[in-house]
Amino acid sequence: MLSTKRKARDGWYPARALLPVQLRLNTQPTLEKYLSQRAWHSATLPCCPIDGAGCRPRRHGCYWRKFPCPTPIARFYCPRARTTFSLLPDCFSSRYRGELAEIEQVCVAAESGADSLSVCNTLRSVDSAVNITARSAARWVGRRCALMAIVLRALLGVAIEQVEGVRTATQLRARLHSAEALVAMRAIIAPDLGSLPPPLGFGPWPNRERNTPNQVPHAMAPEPDAPSG
Repeated sequence: MLSTKRKARDGWYPARALLPVQLRLNTQPTLEKYLSQRAWHSATLPCCPIDGAGCRPRRHGCYWRKFPCPTPIARFYCPRARTTFSLLPDCFSSRYRGELAEIEQVCVAAESGADSLSVCNTLRSVDSAVNITARSAARWVGRRCALMAIVLRALLGVAIEQVEGVRTATQLRARLHSAEALVAMRAIIAPDLGSLPPPLGFGPWPNRERNTPNQVPHAMAPEPDAPSG
């Protein structure tokens, strides 16, 4: 029997790293509705995204998203490609913990001028609430703002009419007339999700150049004391 690598090389199917292992669940429920309706039970995958109508994947249980609460995600198995596909609800970010709405809310709050510590204390889940320092809060907010920047750059290649001139999450909300613009955008660009990076798309993360001359390593330093008052 030919190995997986041999089959991929001979054109049987794409290499495993290129397989569309995550797909969009073709509904737009909130997380609450997804859980109350037990939507993972009714999720279906009529045909294999690799072989088309020639192969119908079989159900393969679920995997669990742990944040913001334990949530089962339906999986399907293709015996030809020997891989599984998961159907991700629009409310969840791809390859990143939590929901798309959280990333968007953090960015909107930061763009309004709110300081990182207050944004973090307001929007972080109560279950994960800890005594957080100003520096840690700035990192928490900064990561999500960086993700939004990745999304907006990627969207220029597939949704120029919706994002032309858009530089912030607030502007994207205004352009789409939606309080959950990222969720709405995932439905708009559904055919292109496999080529777009996370957390909106299901493709790989963008390449990052390492060890460039302009990069300076961060110096080790203790966390600052929490602000008083």
